This record gives sequence, C-alpha cells and structure tokens, in this order.
Amino acid sequence: MSEKSGVIIEEEGSEKLFCDDENEYKKEAGEKLVKYLSDNRRRRINSELLKGYGEMAEINLRLAEDGISSDNQALKLCEQKLAESECCDS
Repeated sequence: MSEKSGVIIEEEGSEKLFCDDENEYKKEAGEKLVKYLSDNRRRRINSELLKGYGEMAEINLRLAEDGISSDNQALKLCEQKLAESECCDS
C-alpha cells in the first residue's frame, strides 16, 4: 500500500480536504490571501471616502448658507441704491 504525499487542509467548517500538490495548495492560499487583503483595503478606502464626503457635505452646507446671507445683503443694498436713484431722477 503506497501512501500519498500532500497536505490535509480544513476549510469552511470541519470538512477536511486532501490536496495532492503542496505547491498548488500554497499557490491557492496565496491567491486567497491577496484577494482578502485587496477586498479589505477596498472596504477601508470606501469607508474613509464616505466619512470624508460626509464631512465635506457639512462644510459645503455652511459655506452655502454664509454665501446666501451675503447675497441677500448685497441684493438689499442694490435695491436700496436703485430705489434712491429712481426717486431722485424724477
């Protein structure tokens, strides 16, 4: 009786699998690790982007509110000047 050489691995629960080629196992494990790290990095970046966009939304709202206040003041001043000039032109 000949004994197989290889690797016994355990994945997803208690199911044990036998991999004939240890190099193939290492290659697949490396690929899974790279995918995990890539996915983890992508999730972290997305989270940071969402946080940044939320912070910028608050800043933009404050700037817009300040801008509308300044615009309203400028409009009132223009209307006053226009009314004064119409009054005096008659």
